[in-house]
Amino acid sequence: MAVNHADGTLILSVLFYPVAAVIGAASAGAGWLAFFFIPMGLVAGGAVAYASRKFIYGILGFAMNRASKVSPGWVKQMVALPVMILYLLLPYAFVWTGVLDTWYGSIWLVQHPVFGVFFGTTGFILAFYASQTRLFRAKPKA
Repeated sequence: MAVNHADGTLILSVLFYPVAAVIGAASAGAGWLAFFFIPMGLVAGGAVAYASRKFIYGILGFAMNRASKVSPGWVKQMVALPVMILYLLLPYAFVWTGVLDTWYGSIWLVQHPVFGVFFGTTGFILAFYASQTRLFRAKPKA
């Protein structure tokens, strides 16, 4: 089964989110407990991919519907060019915005553990534990 550009980009991007979450948590001082941010990254990646796909196809469907009603062929091609550029660039914009937000969000959760416990998932509770325990914090390099 063939997968188009937008779907393939969004589906494969789900693999980047856990990596960004772990790197962000580790850089904030979570130490080895940063690996518990992997489920949070997978959930964030799946949610961003799902919402981005709906948004991208909503925009492209509206634009292509309008372009199909234009009668001269050359005008149709001129209208389709910006739509094609959107089709190529929007998935990457959503993916990298989501990855950077996941990275920053994991740093924020390690630094502000009270809000993490409020949301109540295991990864957030472990982030609280990691931020309170010196044993699991990354040791500063001298």
